[in-house]
Amino acid sequence: MGDPFHSKKPIGALLIFISLILLAVFVAGCSPSGSTSTASVQASTAGAGTSSAQAEASARPQPDSTVSGANLPGAAANGAGVDSAATAPGASPDSLSGASQGAQPSGRVHQAGEPIVILMYHHFTERGLWRNNDAVVYIDDFAAQMAYLHREGYNVVPLQRVWDYAQKGAPLPYRPVAITFDDGYESNYTLAYPILKKYGYPFTLFPVAGWLLEQNPPHAYDPAKGDLLDWRQIDEMVASGLCDVQSHTFDLHDKVDGRSLLVAPRINPDTGLQETPEEMRARIASDLRMAKETIENRYGRPVYALAYPYGVYDAQVMEIMDELGHGLGLCMGRSQHRDSMKAVIRLGVIQGDGVEGFARNLKRWSWTPKGK
Repeated sequence: MGDPFHSKKPIGALLIFISLILLAVFVAGCSPSGSTSTASVQASTAGAGTSSAQAEASARPQPDSTVSGANLPGAAANGAGVDSAATAPGASPDSLSGASQGAQPSGRVHQAGEPIVILMYHHFTERGLWRNNDAVVYIDDFAAQMAYLHREGYNVVPLQRVWDYAQKGAPLPYRPVAITFDDGYESNYTLAYPILKKYGYPFTLFPVAGWLLEQNPPHAYDPAKGDLLDWRQIDEMVASGLCDVQSHTFDLHDKVDGRSLLVAPRINPDTGLQETPEEMRARIASDLRMAKETIENRYGRPVYALAYPYGVYDAQVMEIMDELGHGLGLCMGRSQHRDSMKAVIRLGVIQGDGVEGFARNLKRWSWTPKGK
């Protein structure tokens, strides 16, 4: 019998046996079980996304619909003003980054035609209070929304810079966002301001100047109430370098027969007579001048912007703005003059948005000044 280690036949048989084993392992590794599992996950995710999108859509009011909560002074109509097509529904905030801060091109700036976001908030409260009132945002949602802006590489700029860009072509950073607060609620100072300071985010207040006291009576802040700011609190925020103050009228944030006093004639309660067109124009001009002078005399800065109560304005208001030097007029989610800087739409943030709706609406936003 020959030496088996030097026999050619056994060696050939061994090589064939090893090849068959390797082939079997390769075939098993390419089985369709993995792709079947992936398809199941994708189908499940798509189903969840559809449900989330439906829930978000049902919670959001139509633009310019009136929010609930008559107990809030000046509770205003609100709308998202979303114009462009939706992103994939149901995506979580972490998956909606698109271009995170780390992924942005080095030194990139805002380009003509890219959107500029002006956020609009009103009042804040603790979770569980002011339920189903879209004008009131939960403060933990606001904190998460500000964290989202920071994480995803949005650049929060003063509203003045948006105005300078529209008027003079002054450069803006990539993904510019301006933050505005209407009416002048104490929650802007007590709840929102500490969060804005954390990130160094500038913001613009639009208080109804005639509503505010120099200093409120001593009291403990109550998130269940809609208390207003006082001028001392605004002074502190302005002194920080983050806060700018613009006009929301002096005392025209009210309605007569369902119409804003900024565009409707007032009825004399003693005589029951309606004011004449001349009287109405004089009243509106006087009010806007008083608000402008009150703010400018206190802070020594020009008042260039007017946020319309309820987002409503007309041609006469725009004429008076020209006379007073108000170049920028801010609406809500809808505007009659989309190409005018006196009718700029804002992205209203509502209670039902949370972070996911907030992120989705940012990605749908499409406003930019005409020709910019």
